[in-house]
Amino acid sequence: MVALNQKQHTMTPVPVDSETIELIHTLFPGEEIAELTQISVGWNSHVYILNQKFVIKIPKTRSAIEGIEKEMALAESLREHLPVQLPKYVSNAKVGDIYGFAYNLIKGKMMTTMSLSGGESHIDPTKISDRKLYSSIQKQLAGILSSIHSIESQPVTEILARFENETWSEAYLRVGKKFDAALQKVFHAEGLFNARSLLAETIERITHCDFQQKFIHGDFGGWNIIYDEDRKEINGILDWADSCIGDPALDFAELIYDYGEHYAREVLGFYLKNNDPADFMERAKLYLRLEGYRDLHYGVVTSSPEFVAKGIKNIEKMLKGPEE
Repeated sequence: MVALNQKQHTMTPVPVDSETIELIHTLFPGEEIAELTQISVGWNSHVYILNQKFVIKIPKTRSAIEGIEKEMALAESLREHLPVQLPKYVSNAKVGDIYGFAYNLIKGKMMTTMSLSGGESHIDPTKISDRKLYSSIQKQLAGILSSIHSIESQPVTEILARFENETWSEAYLRVGKKFDAALQKVFHAEGLFNARSLLAETIERITHCDFQQKFIHGDFGGWNIIYDEDRKEINGILDWADSCIGDPALDFAELIYDYGEHYAREVLGFYLKNNDPADFMERAKLYLRLEGYRDLHYGVVTSSPEFVAKGIKNIEKMLKGPEE
C-alpha cells in the first residue's frame, strides 16, 4: 500500500553466484548468457537484464514472491485498459531456495529525477527544455493515471480479492504499527516521542479521509515509468505488486516524491481537467509524510544504514516543519 525497473543502460556485467547462474539457465534453457547486468533499484527483488532481451527478478522475501504472482495474475486483464506496455512474464523457476521470474524487456529508460547508484541512464522529465515535449509528457502521465483509475473490471476485482484481505484503513493501521516498531529501534527520548506522535497523527488522518476508492497502481514513481526517447512517449509501467482499490491521491504522492510538488500539480491539472477536489493534493501530501518512515523501516528490516540514515533525515525534516 505504501510503496515506495528497467531500461536500456551502459552498465558493465556483474559477477553472480553459481545458484543465480543455474536459475537463469533454468529460466531460459539454451539461452547463452552473453550479457548480464544488475539494476541498482529494486526494493523487494534483485533485478537483472539478460542479453538486452529479458528482465529477471529474484525476490528477496515471500511477500515479494506474492507481489510478483499478483502482478502476473493482473497483467492480462489490465493490458486491455491501458495505453502502455506492462511486464509480460515469459518464464518462472525455482532453484534451491531462490525463485526467479522473467519478462520481456520494455524498450526505454527509467523516467526519474533520482541519481542511480548503478550508473543506469535515465530521463529527468523536470529538466526537459522543449516546453512542448515537457507538457506532452505531463499529459501522458495524466492520461495513464486516468486510465488506471478508471478500471472497474470484474476480473481485476476478483484477482485483487485473492491477494487482499483488509480494508484501506486496516492496511494503514498495520503499516503504522510496523513503522512504529522501527522507530523504537532508532529514535530515543524526545525524538522518539515526536516521531511517533507525527506518525500516529498521519495514520489517524489517512484512515479518516473521505474519498472515492479507485483501482490504483500504488507505486507510481519514476522508477516504474519507462520512457522511449525515439518515440517521445511513455512506453511502459512496471511493478504492479502494490496495486489495489484505494485512494488515487496515493499515486500522486509518488509523483511529488520523485518530481516535486510543482510538477505533480501540473500533471494533476491535466488529470482533473480543472475539476480539482480541494483536498486531493493535500491527501497526496499526507501519504508523502510516510516516505521517511518507509525508508527507515526498510533500512531496519534489511540492515541498511543508508536507508536508516535517509529515513531519519526525512523524519527530522518533517518534525522541523516547512522552511521559512
